[in-house]
Amino acid sequence: ESYLYSGLKCNEVYYCSLTCQEKTEHNDVECQVLKRLHSSTKGLTFSRDEWSVMRSIIRIIAIQIKDDILDVNPYFDILVSNKTLAAEDGVLWFGKMAGYLLRLFSSVVQNFSLKSDDILDILLKHNCNCFGIWSMKGNECNATGVYPSASFFNHQCLPNCRHIFFADKREVVIKSILSIPKGTELGINYINVWQNTIDRRTELRDSYFFHCTCLRCSDTTGLSEKIIMELACPRMSCIGLMIPCSTGSLKRECSKCHTRRDVLLSDYSLY
Repeated sequence: ESYLYSGLKCNEVYYCSLTCQEKTEHNDVECQVLKRLHSSTKGLTFSRDEWSVMRSIIRIIAIQIKDDILDVNPYFDILVSNKTLAAEDGVLWFGKMAGYLLRLFSSVVQNFSLKSDDILDILLKHNCNCFGIWSMKGNECNATGVYPSASFFNHQCLPNCRHIFFADKREVVIKSILSIPKGTELGINYINVWQNTIDRRTELRDSYFFHCTCLRCSDTTGLSEKIIMELACPRMSCIGLMIPCSTGSLKRECSKCHTRRDVLLSDYSLY
């Protein structure tokens, strides 16, 4: 499906699947803040993506409120925000949302203890670590979610793994797309890797606040570019990766459109 499911108790919360809808609870604070989300802007304007991000942050904060005591999720303590590397305009962009969320929560929660900088840190951590929650057909990103274990995978412009979201199981699964020698770091792609090095590094710097020094960006031989094109879906309009159909299979299938083809390169010696 390409739509979200509304909550069973109210229409303010949306879920990616019926399973998630039935098994996940939300509290009154989340509902109250969400009801005020679009009615208290006082001249502020936000994009569709910004509204979606704020809904996620409201969930992250509200789920931690118990007995009027706010305790930040311990998983966020070990996730990176890259705050010191973020460009000034990027911090200002998230700072506007942080100030607005602070005002919303302060109007609902008595003695709300988080400061604007605390919420900014959560926003930046969410930005650097979230995954898209895609429709069942894989052609529409409905929302974002943070899966702390999956967030430990670093970005590679020549990834050896691929992340796949299963809405019915509420899981992000990491699958290898290459034969990986023992001791090799596992990496996934945060962005569309079919761009040139300058464009990839620019997008990673602007969106995730780091300068990429992965093997492909540092390679001057051209071998990494050859390998990555072998992993590209042969359909020009598709950005999927060609994943082995099964262990040891000489056939690959696109993770997006499911086009199949034979493996063309037998030696991934770059790894």
